[in-house]
Amino acid sequence: MMQKRFFLFFQIGVLLLLFQETSAGFWIWTPKTSKFANPERIAKQTPKEQLAWALSFYEAKEYPRALQEMETLVRRYPRSHEAAEGQFYIGLCQETLENYDAAFNAYEGVIKKYPNSARIQEVIEHEYRIGNLFFNGKKRKIAGLEILPSYGKAVEIFKQVIENAPYGSYGELAQYKISEGYKKMGEYPNAREAFEKLIENYPKSELVDDAKYQIALVTFKMSRAASYDEEDTDKAIEEFSKFVAEHPQSELVQESQEATRELKGRKAKKAFDIAEFYAKNGSLASAKIYYNKIIEQYGESHWAGLALEKLTVLEKKEKKK
Repeated sequence: MMQKRFFLFFQIGVLLLLFQETSAGFWIWTPKTSKFANPERIAKQTPKEQLAWALSFYEAKEYPRALQEMETLVRRYPRSHEAAEGQFYIGLCQETLENYDAAFNAYEGVIKKYPNSARIQEVIEHEYRIGNLFFNGKKRKIAGLEILPSYGKAVEIFKQVIENAPYGSYGELAQYKISEGYKKMGEYPNAREAFEKLIENYPKSELVDDAKYQIALVTFKMSRAASYDEEDTDKAIEEFSKFVAEHPQSELVQESQEATRELKGRKAKKAFDIAEFYAKNGSLASAKIYYNKIIEQYGESHWAGLALEKLTVLEKKEKKK
């Protein structure tokens, strides 16, 4: 009885193997591998034939099948010239199918496994393009659903673009996008470091001037992120002042000046709070020092007016004594 059941299940299994994926053809037993195989998915006799076969599906826009055949080519003939081409087309297929993580990994496969490929420059261009998609908000996929945030992946890809060709056509652009990516993620220290690296590595780039402004801007944002950071505030004021001095005609001068006023206002407020503390605790001489400092150094801020009022009151009190 058990043997009959086993034989029945075996027959059902064979039938399922024979008829699964019927749209792709039929399956036969291959003594060489001792497995069922679809004749249409067995590699051709030569890598050249396999590449031509795979390309026929790509040109017909049957990208899933083209992908499958290109993978067969790379797997069956990994050291052939055609395999390098197949690896490149794996990336193209994945990119066309909007599987961008897989596409990037495939393109990296060309660089790592076939560094002498004539496609290297095209590969870097495609990698930069994928990085840009993630940078511009394209979400990453998990289980086919676009749910993962992508700025981090964009930064990762741009870093790889630079590693692959630091002084190629996309080197300085990738470095700038790395900096911007960190800024978008709120990682301001990393963003400042990345902008500084752009200036250091690509001093003749047209992006240098903007990078200088961005350094001041992210330093400004760093000072905002903390409740109060004297060092970051002073650094931001210094960077904005330097930018304005070096680029007086820039359209960013007004924004730089406004940011500088805000930063100085913040420093004035801190000085005012200290002066008030001394005044309330009877240390009038110390309070007067800070009120005068506000009037002298931050005369444009409204804190200077308040300091002048307080200083006048203190002086009147001293005269009455």
